[in-house]
Amino acid sequence: MKRVEISEISVFEGRPKCPPFLRGAELMAALQTGQAFTGEELVGKLGVDKRTLRRDIQALRAVGFEIKTTRRESNSYRLMRGEKMPPLIFDDDELELLALVFAYFYTEDEELKKRVGGLKRRITDLAPWHVLDRIEAASRQAMREGISVWFAAKATRDKEAG
Repeated sequence: MKRVEISEISVFEGRPKCPPFLRGAELMAALQTGQAFTGEELVGKLGVDKRTLRRDIQALRAVGFEIKTTRRESNSYRLMRGEKMPPLIFDDDELELLALVFAYFYTEDEELKKRVGGLKRRITDLAPWHVLDRIEAASRQAMREGISVWFAAKATRDKEAG
């Protein structure tokens, strides 16, 4: 099957135009940061005109996302807390931090351990290749530190036990 380049799909003002499903993902990735973006910033990020941006915002609202519009010199848009949570998109540093958190996580509860393990596998399986080495290195580091802490605690217990 031939790979279709975005530039083969359509062009907007000399730039490749993003297909609607990817445009929606890019829009949600920008809005999930919690900061407000002007319409001009979003138009530039997505490579669309203002009318298409307004339609995309309306479509997100129609499926339950609360997007606040501030009208001043230029419109700004911000995703608010609502009934639905958007799909989360993490940057490289956030993925590495999640790997560290999971590596340090410990519980006796088998059900919780299984759920955390499943989430860790999903993140590792879906992480971009260029981030995978950082995630694995963070996990190995946490494991080494965890083992060191365990041996230090064991030595302290053994010393106290006499």
